Amino acid sequence: MTRFAKKRLSAVDDFHGTRLTVVRAANVFALMGLRQLCFLMGGRLRKLVYLSLSLSVILAFIGVKLIFHALHAYHLSDWAPFDGEIPIWLSLTVISTTLLITTVASRVKSRWDDDHLDRQETSLDQPDRMVPAR
Repeated sequence: MTRFAKKRLSAVDDFHGTRLTVVRAANVFALMGLRQLCFLMGGRLRKLVYLSLSLSVILAFIGVKLIFHALHAYHLSDWAPFDGEIPIWLSLTVISTTLLITTVASRVKSRWDDDHLDRQETSLDQPDRMVPAR
């Protein structure tokens, strides 16, 4: 365990005043598991080619939601039919739908790219027919 991890665990114990085995176990497992999780997700993230697009759409939606919330807080959203508050169910629907669509689209594109690359490799392996010279 690194020196930083030991200091972090002792800081948590000092803050709470007792030895919290649940907090300590969660921190140890988190520190141990993050390394393996990075290796596991490294190969998977390369296949999610549209992930950055989906995250930008989600962040834009959150920005719009924050603007509507500010308008509602200052009573400037009287013109909005939904009173300026975007419901939680709509937020969850937008986020989950965006992630689902981009994940499926990324998998389709990755599969198409793999198939297309395999076809190119097999066509390169076969020698071209030589046309006899006249």
